[in-house]
Amino acid sequence: MVEPVSIAEARYQARIGDDATDATVEGYIARARGWVERHTGHLLVERPITVAFDRFDRLRLREWPVKPETAVLTYRDRTGATVPLPVRMVAGSRPARILPTAGAYWPACATEADAISVTVTAGYASASDIPGDLVQAMLVLIAAYYVDREGGEVLAASKKSAAGFCSDYRLRGL
Repeated sequence: MVEPVSIAEARYQARIGDDATDATVEGYIARARGWVERHTGHLLVERPITVAFDRFDRLRLREWPVKPETAVLTYRDRTGATVPLPVRMVAGSRPARILPTAGAYWPACATEADAISVTVTAGYASASDIPGDLVQAMLVLIAAYYVDREGGEVLAASKKSAAGFCSDYRLRGL
């Protein structure tokens, strides 16, 4: 997995000298990416994801961006058998919606947690596709992780700053 921020960029942003190993800096990068992804739902590294649902009525994906052509849905029918189901995904705006194919209806399925599973490729295909504000949020967090290893006031202020960079990319109400 290629991270959106390189080790060299992270070292420059946080003014990290040779006192931190590359593994430590890689850890800061991964933590910052994870924070931004959880905060916004934007996956900064493209990868397959699987989301579980308990019923068909509101199949919406918080994760973004998605590749609709990769969507695969399986569900457990009332006998407990796992059944694949062709679907269409409406991904012109966020959240992406999963719908039955044209002219089809949702089938009856088990009414238990995780009865429906949607797997789709989500995330940005390359670092150059990622909005600059999300990369900047990562850089702010990386510097804070280095400077404030104990997680004190500097890190708290940096998370607030990073949240500001991310504000236009958050999905609310899902």
